[in-house]
Amino acid sequence: MRAAEEQANDQYYRDIRDGRSESEAEGRRLQATASAREHYNFSMRTIRERAQAHKNYDQFKAKTDERQADLVGMRLAAAAGYKPDGLMRALEKLQAADFKNYGRRKMLGAPTHPPIGERIKTLRQGPRRFVNR
Repeated sequence: MRAAEEQANDQYYRDIRDGRSESEAEGRRLQATASAREHYNFSMRTIRERAQAHKNYDQFKAKTDERQADLVGMRLAAAAGYKPDGLMRALEKLQAADFKNYGRRKMLGAPTHPPIGERIKTLRQGPRRFVNR
């Protein structure tokens, strides 16, 4: 915003130097400043709206996506011939080692993953036909 005001002020002095009246130069400066301020306010509003949308998504959707990804991973592991409960066992080891904050990094104030205990519970309740083959 400050740069736009400086540009408007520079334009004002160029206008005076080029022979425009003070009132005309001032009008152009005020118009340029108002335009820059409007653009800045619109940009900041847009940024805030996007940040809020991401925060809402993180709070309500991201955890669900992670749970679904865990279950899909279990299915893919089984389809590829691996033990499908590998992720569950790895999460249990992390939980036993007291890694309480594993996967709990926050983005825009909301955690990106459910707590380890919830993920283990989801995997245990997931498709039983894939577990313990």
